[in-house]
Amino acid sequence: MSYRPPVSTARILPLTERSGSPRSDDAKLAQIVEAAVTAANEKTNSKLVTELKNVVQRLETGIERLSSSLEAYVSGEQDVAVASLVDGERDDVPSIQRIKAEAAAVYTLSATDIAKHFGLTWGQVGQLLNQYGLNWAATKTDLWSKALFEKTHRRLWHPRVLALLTEVVGDEHHPDRQGMSAGCIAILEQARR
Repeated sequence: MSYRPPVSTARILPLTERSGSPRSDDAKLAQIVEAAVTAANEKTNSKLVTELKNVVQRLETGIERLSSSLEAYVSGEQDVAVASLVDGERDDVPSIQRIKAEAAAVYTLSATDIAKHFGLTWGQVGQLLNQYGLNWAATKTDLWSKALFEKTHRRLWHPRVLALLTEVVGDEHHPDRQGMSAGCIAILEQARR
C-alpha cells in the first residue's frame, strides 16, 4: 500500500447548473445571504457618505465665512462688531460678527445719557432724534431696540449713536440735516459749543 497525499481543497470545484447557479440548496442559500449582506452594507455606506458630504459642506461654508470676515476686518472694510442681535432665524454655522445677545446688553443709552454727552437736556435729545428732528427713530431702527421700547416705553439707543450724532453736530452740510426745523438746528448748534 502506497501513501497518497491528501487532496487539496483548492482543486475541488463546486457542482453548478448549466446556467452557473449553484446546484446544492446550501450553496444557493449562502449566495442569497451574501447578496443581502452586501446590499445592506452598500446602503449603510451610502448613508454615511451622504452624511459626511453634508458635514464637509458645512465645514467649508464655515471656513469661507470665517476667512471672508477676517479679511474684511484686516482690510478695514468691516467694523469690528462684538455682538449683533439675531431675531428668529437660526444659522447652521455661526459667523464671526454674529453672537446672540440680549437687547439690554447692546442698547444701553437713554436720552439722558446722550444729553449729558452733548450738554443738552433729555427733551432736546428726544426732539433731535424723533420725527421733527433727524427722525432716526423711524429711519435708523437698528440704533434702538423695538422690543425694549414695547416693554418699557423708553427708547434705549445703541452706543454708536454718540459717534453718529457727533458727525451731524460737527458738519453743517451733513445729509441728515436736510429738512430740519430751525429749532432742531439751534439745538445742534448748542451741542457744538
